This record gives sequence, C-alpha cells and structure tokens, in this order.
Amino acid sequence: MSGSTNDPDVLRAEIAQARSELADTVNQLAVKLDVKQQARQRMDDTKATAVQRLQQAKDRAPEPVVQALDKLSDTVLPVLSQAVQRVRDNPRQALVAVSVAVVITLIGRRAGGAR
Repeated sequence: MSGSTNDPDVLRAEIAQARSELADTVNQLAVKLDVKQQARQRMDDTKATAVQRLQQAKDRAPEPVVQALDKLSDTVLPVLSQAVQRVRDNPRQALVAVSVAVVITLIGRRAGGAR
C-alpha cells in the first residue's frame, strides 16, 4: 500500500489488490502442501513416460520385437493402471507401486542385456 493518500477509493483498491495477492499466495501454498495430489501427479507422469518410452521403442524396433512389446504392454499396462488406481484410493501404497515399477524395469534391463 502506498500510504501516501487518504482517498477511500484508492485505499479500497489497494486493499482489494492486497487481498487478491494474498489469496493467490495461499492457493500456491495449498498446492505445494497437498501431498496426495503430488503423488497422483507423479504417478500420472510416470505412467505417461512409460507409455511414451514404449512407443519410442516400438518405433525403432524390428517387427519381432514390436510383437513382443505388444504382448508385454498387454500384460504390464493393465497392472500399472491397477497400481495407479490403488494409489489414488490409498496413497500409502504409492511406495509399493513405485517399488514394483522399479523391479519390472530392472528385470527388463537384465533380460535385454542377457541376450
């Protein structure tokens, strides 16, 4: 506030502006403190990244590999979708879902390197 005027209309406008800025700040803090929403967002981002990487692998791979990836996606994607839904239902299970995803990734990398 400027403090240099006693005009009630100017003061009201400054108060309204300060309230608006304060409301925006409170909303931003609420978003940062919403752990459940952050977990949901991370899970959604992880799922989107997995789907994108699968598509990139399919685009670069020869046909037999594409067929194997299709089989894998038919198996893994429903499991991931169930995991995401369970995390939404019970955010404490996020740790389990992330652990499963890490194990699947490690198994996939080891199997790919063994060939």
